[in-house]
Amino acid sequence: MISLNCAKCQTRLDVDDAFAGSACRCSNCGTIQTVPGRKRATAPAAAGSKTLYSNEARVAGSGTGLNALADVVASSGLQNHSASKPRAVEKAVPLSWVIGIGVVAGVVILGLIVLVLNSGSAKHQQAVVVPLGSNAPANSTAKPDIAPRFLDIELNEPVVIYLIDRGSSARDSLGRATAAALASARTLGSDRKFQILFWDNGQGDAGFPSGAPIYATAQSVNSAERAIEGITAFGRSDALPPLRKALAAKPGAIVLITAKGWELDDAFAKAVEAARSGSTTKIHTIAVGQGGDALQSIAAKTNGSSISVTPGELKEFAER
Repeated sequence: MISLNCAKCQTRLDVDDAFAGSACRCSNCGTIQTVPGRKRATAPAAAGSKTLYSNEARVAGSGTGLNALADVVASSGLQNHSASKPRAVEKAVPLSWVIGIGVVAGVVILGLIVLVLNSGSAKHQQAVVVPLGSNAPANSTAKPDIAPRFLDIELNEPVVIYLIDRGSSARDSLGRATAAALASARTLGSDRKFQILFWDNGQGDAGFPSGAPIYATAQSVNSAERAIEGITAFGRSDALPPLRKALAAKPGAIVLITAKGWELDDAFAKAVEAARSGSTTKIHTIAVGQGGDALQSIAAKTNGSSISVTPGELKEFAER
């Protein structure tokens, strides 16, 4: 043991040899002073004293983490001489240890706070309210990604029916026209109804659903896509039979799509007007390629819109 007297109060302090050259604090007055490098003569221990820890001599830098921990524990009370003789003060813990422990504790506390906050922020999906008596699935959550429309034509009506030409003139555009109609139906949302019908080319009715319009949920639009994927364009087509069927459902709007707008004449416009007699349904006319006066006349007399588009524009709208 190394014995030294406090430089201020002269209290005798006993320090283990292992702390030679380090600093210690007087347990009586608190004065910090340096432990001598050489071992001084040690006075006999008072009766009843008990050594709490005896440090083994080690080469500097050697040993294990357990030895370092033992040194710290030992420095907290090296020898108890008597009630009147204070124990040697422990060696100061390195500042880097204190900083490291503080950082680890801070990270743990921050992690616990984040965990608690996340556990209380569960997201709830809002259900769509479906009118009583409707045929829309009660758990439908389909919502439009954009405002209800076909290209730049707004479709705010509760029921929209798409009427697509499938004659030979639509051979190169039928697929894109159909894809655009499906994309438009997806913008309607589950609170509006839709139906996709095709002009008659001698093969009878074609479209989805075969009966009345249904709500434009994600499930029903997907079903429509599967149901009409095999329809092809050929022959001479007639719009009037499916138009009459569409008007019987009393839709708010009909989107009429054809690739032979340039071929349709005034007689066609009058036939459409006669079929619509007594109805308030808007008819929007879409000419794929070159349009014509007949389509513009139909749209004007029914408060609809008339536009001409390219197959590329149909594709771009379908892929939004």
